[in-house]
Amino acid sequence: MKIPGIIFISLLFPIVVHAQADSILKIPSDVLSYERHYTNTDSLLRELQHQEGKQKVLTLCYTAISMFVKKDDAATTYLDWAMKLSDSMRYNQGKVMAWMVFTTWTIPPGDYKSFIKSMQKAEQFLDEKTHWSLKYRVWYQIGEKYKYLKMPDSAFYYLVKPCNELNCDTAWFACLISWYWFELKAKHEYDYNNELSYLKKCYQTVMQHNGYRHFIKPNFFIAHFEHLLYFYTQHGQFKNSVGTCMTVLDSLRVWNFEPAIQPFLYAKFSGHLARAYHHWGKLDSAIIYHDSAMFFFNKTLNDFPGIREGRYTYPAYPDLLINIANQ
Repeated sequence: MKIPGIIFISLLFPIVVHAQADSILKIPSDVLSYERHYTNTDSLLRELQHQEGKQKVLTLCYTAISMFVKKDDAATTYLDWAMKLSDSMRYNQGKVMAWMVFTTWTIPPGDYKSFIKSMQKAEQFLDEKTHWSLKYRVWYQIGEKYKYLKMPDSAFYYLVKPCNELNCDTAWFACLISWYWFELKAKHEYDYNNELSYLKKCYQTVMQHNGYRHFIKPNFFIAHFEHLLYFYTQHGQFKNSVGTCMTVLDSLRVWNFEPAIQPFLYAKFSGHLARAYHHWGKLDSAIIYHDSAMFFFNKTLNDFPGIREGRYTYPAYPDLLINIANQ
């Protein structure tokens, strides 16, 4: 099967900023966290003296990470220890974690083939006891590297594995990414029924798990809303577009993003609502929401002057100007 070039559109991998994300994703304490800030090597070494079994394997992996951060050559020694201990326990998940750490921290940037080969060593130890988040991270990273190598068939195979092999009620985050890629494939093939089906899956999943919004870049979170709105408006489903946009705006009032982001999102989705009304031919309503969008865009700029100075990555000044021009 030949997967088209649309696959190379990338959805930003979430940048996790707080350890509470692990609790929201239900990642247990014996599995590598998404965080990678383990710099207190001395504390980790003291912990190792009192640990055994699976917890010791995990701490060995964290110790290696802390040493890699400090460019300590002893890091790989601790990964070897983790591998040998895992092997003696027949603990495949420990081997997965050790290979993941080794691959992430030792393969030079841009050496995608070596990265894939090394991460596939981790993949060979995945089994029914491996936590879904580790499976997802292995598959996702292999898929991303195949994408950079312009091997879309292989990339697609790995990027949609979570949807095919995991329980999407539990591993909802992993399946969300897979559904995104199925959505892109359907869009490229003009399979509008499947495209809409996956758009709805993504939208509903993000709505149901909105607490995760605190731990990712906002554009990742709201992109799933925007994709569905674009589809509805472009395909003449204006009533659905307006209804969905109203739901998003109501939700934004409850969720409360960071201060600079909140008015920007009000403006952004007011603009989406205006566009839907415009194409629907309801120009009075369109003008009202275009005005609302302009009010909140200007408020964002006036209340947060650092945006003009380039001190914000989101909302970024060029993006904000483009949105204003669209109104």
